[in-house]
Amino acid sequence: MSHVDKNRVHNFVSDLLSLEKHVLSAIQKQKQSDAVQQLEEASELLNLLEDSLSEQVTILEKAANIYGSPIANELKSKIAGLAGSVAGLVDTARKDPVSKILRDDYTAISMLAAGHTMLKATALAADDEDLQHIAGNHLAELARLVTEISRVLPLSVVTELVDDKEEAEKIGQKAVEKTQKAWKGENIKKAPNLV
Repeated sequence: MSHVDKNRVHNFVSDLLSLEKHVLSAIQKQKQSDAVQQLEEASELLNLLEDSLSEQVTILEKAANIYGSPIANELKSKIAGLAGSVAGLVDTARKDPVSKILRDDYTAISMLAAGHTMLKATALAADDEDLQHIAGNHLAELARLVTEISRVLPLSVVTELVDDKEEAEKIGQKAVEKTQKAWKGENIKKAPNLV
């Protein structure tokens, strides 16, 4: 039996939903950038981000409706302020090079992953199996997206720095290989056990 107030769960889901909507909106704007459209890997990545976040928003909207009425104006204002800060990071697509766009997306997706980690804990405390399932699935997808951004990011940096396309491709692949080593299981398993 849950000892968590249903309104608190609703507020948490609504907060996360608002943040996801703002990040999604920024990514949709980034897709229009000429620089993004010129780098195939970045364009494909932003399509993937948009598809994944669109699906997550739809699912979170349903979850928010299960927990009660739409969020109050005061709460909306607070959320909009936080989400606006994050969206501001990722909403400069027309001016920024692709590498900065992807860096900001990496930050925003990581923030969403932290939010879903918190939602998973909230769902466990509320003894809500459906919400646990949603949070777990979304967190796994966000982890995959962060990893994919980390793969495309070095390619975009090298493409911006090296004029010779063939040379940029060679260096870019080498950069991907070297940076992806940090994501190997043995590095992740070095963290101490918390429980």
